[in-house]
Amino acid sequence: MLILFRNIFLVLFTCLTSFALLSQSTSIGGNINTYYKVDSIWKKSCAPFIELQTAVGLSVDDEVLIIQMQGVTVNTSYDNNFGSIIGYKNTGNYELAEIKKISGNIIELKSPYVKYYSSTGNVQLVKVAKYNNASVDALVTPLPWNGSTGGIVVIDVKDTLVLNADIKASEMGFRGGNLYPNEAFRCGDTQFYWSLNTGFIGMKGEGVATFNQNFESGFVANANGGGGGNAHNAGGGGGSNAGNGGNGGYQSPNCPLAINEGTGGNFLQYVPNYYRIFMGGGGGAGQQDDGFATPGMNGGGLVIIKAGTLIGNNHSILADGGSQSNLAGNGIFSDGAGAGGGGGSILMEINTYSTNVFLSAIGGNGGNTFANDPLIVSGPGGGGGGGMIWHSGASVPAIVSTAVNAGIGGIVNNSMSGLDGANYGAQPGIEGYLFNNLNIPFYTYKLPEILSMYSDTIICQNDTAILGANFNVVEPHTLQWSPSVNLKHPSQINALTAPNTATFYVLTITDSAGCTITDSMKVFVNPLPNPVLNNEFKIQLGKSLELMLPIYDSIYWAPYNFIDSIHSFSPTFTPNKTILYRYYITDSNGCVYYDSILIMVQQCTNLQIPNIFTPNNDGINDFFHVQNILVDDLKKLVIFNRWGQLVYSSNDINGMWDGTFKGKPLENDVYTFILEGICDGAEFIESGSITLLR
Repeated sequence: MLILFRNIFLVLFTCLTSFALLSQSTSIGGNINTYYKVDSIWKKSCAPFIELQTAVGLSVDDEVLIIQMQGVTVNTSYDNNFGSIIGYKNTGNYELAEIKKISGNIIELKSPYVKYYSSTGNVQLVKVAKYNNASVDALVTPLPWNGSTGGIVVIDVKDTLVLNADIKASEMGFRGGNLYPNEAFRCGDTQFYWSLNTGFIGMKGEGVATFNQNFESGFVANANGGGGGNAHNAGGGGGSNAGNGGNGGYQSPNCPLAINEGTGGNFLQYVPNYYRIFMGGGGGAGQQDDGFATPGMNGGGLVIIKAGTLIGNNHSILADGGSQSNLAGNGIFSDGAGAGGGGGSILMEINTYSTNVFLSAIGGNGGNTFANDPLIVSGPGGGGGGGMIWHSGASVPAIVSTAVNAGIGGIVNNSMSGLDGANYGAQPGIEGYLFNNLNIPFYTYKLPEILSMYSDTIICQNDTAILGANFNVVEPHTLQWSPSVNLKHPSQINALTAPNTATFYVLTITDSAGCTITDSMKVFVNPLPNPVLNNEFKIQLGKSLELMLPIYDSIYWAPYNFIDSIHSFSPTFTPNKTILYRYYITDSNGCVYYDSILIMVQQCTNLQIPNIFTPNNDGINDFFHVQNILVDDLKKLVIFNRWGQLVYSSNDINGMWDGTFKGKPLENDVYTFILEGICDGAEFIESGSITLLR
């Protein structure tokens, strides 16, 4: 009887304990976070301060997430590099913190920042849903991203989080490109970017780069937001995250060939041990002229969960990019289709998992087009790139299923065209990434702050560039530029470099706590003009030298003496003495090449050849010969009578003609000579007449 009573007691105790645990668990569902736009963020004497548009709903000791949503620097040059990410600045930086004080709309945090933030980059503060134990009993979703706030679910549970329903941030990330009003027919538009106020081209998807005015549309992607389709009827490009988005489908085949389909968003770099996170980029919209295009889809949002134990109960945590399911066309008319959104991001800092859970951050599918006319074919939308899932353990447990697949490109639905079922250029995105060993930043020292880097610079070969940055870091600190090869002052803020090829230089600043931050700038190198010109020329006195150089922007010769034009690439020189000329060539990049040529004037114009001689054996002027001592060699001396008969020939520089032919004296007459040789180092040919008188 005693044993039976003890067993009953144990059963009752277990049931009561379980009931007590359940009764202490907070039931959650719907939107459980609050979002605040950050107006400014700073520190004073190492204390971190944040000014919000409103602090209503916040209290001291609340846990908050600070995250910079946008602000990367992109290439805005009008070429194929447009929209590529030059520098991340502080975009994607995030951390958890606790509120120390609230004064109006200004809050002070308890601990220094882990990261640095630029309030111009759309920083938001999210009130964390924090519990001892919690049970998700209805679908949990964030408010959608509105351009300033939203798109994030963040939960911190000290002990156990139970999933009795899903957590879903799918399609809550960066917004897809909207549709323009119906546009006039236009072919082959290849604008990389255009203003929202102009028709003709589809709107780009939104991403980590804030839209600059006049850059909102066009077929080239803007960071991780997919490009919009251009006229005529090209498909939008897929948004991206950890994986690239896929390109949209081609424009109408009725137009001349042109590359103007929306390009897929650029993948975002996740750097190990440098914790930054991003939402999925929006897909680009299709281009329309008949009113049947479809918009780009939103990217996936962001889910951050901390818990001691997660009981999955076969439920899902989703941050998928949106798929475009509507057809771009009505069977009679067809326009460009919108693209899929990029997959979002999921961060799981969980000590223990119990029962199965599914994590998904996949890219959305591109939209299909629809027509039943062999002459009407439009571009489908590109697939969204895969997202990112980051897990705190060294590996993902077997009971945790994950998916970071990319979305597929859309297809043509047109049984009359011969392209039915074809992707017509629409491409899938690229798969995302899974990472392990997550450690969400919380209560650590603030990194040194680089306010801005010197702009990327272009120099000419052999010139020197100045590296530099504006930074703010507590003393003492050290800094280092790398690579340091051929750098002058590599440990000073302004280093000097003269690279031969384009080079990335990375600045690393380390504070007294050993915290470091890096940023970079690039030095591009333009080659110098290359005229390929000899440095020495020889001419005879009284002769000219003509040169032909490759044509660049400008040239200058010095000195200006004995030259027909000091600005000519085909100058003529007629110096009367040896002269060293310097020349300076400037190309279209402003690069200057300079060198010199030496024109050596040979003093051989007077070979001292007599025009009369008297071979009468009186010892005076009895022989005809070359008398100039500068003549180095005689190749040929030939003499002819008036009938063209050769009467004398010699290549002996010391040879002399005595006025005879075959041993017999010739009559008084005028004879013709041709003389070839080398004088003062230069070849010459001379001809003339000689009078023989006895």
